[in-house]
Amino acid sequence: MIQVNYIDNTGESCWAEFSSSQAAIEYCGIENIISWEHYWGPLSDEFEDDFQPDEYTEWQDYYGGDDWDHGQYDEY
Repeated sequence: MIQVNYIDNTGESCWAEFSSSQAAIEYCGIENIISWEHYWGPLSDEFEDDFQPDEYTEWQDYYGGDDWDHGQYDEY
């Protein structure tokens, strides 16, 4: 997403959001654009699983693992 600061038909400075720079230029006109900022939109609250182990699991592997059964099944 792009936020564009531009001068509208009445001479006022306005902000608008566009999905692309091309859309902003077509709507505002390149000569009327004062500045623009790229941003990724609102962050999602949804958890995104990257299929990587968590930090606890990584450290357990590094230090020899988590002995969850307290040695009960070590001889099998």
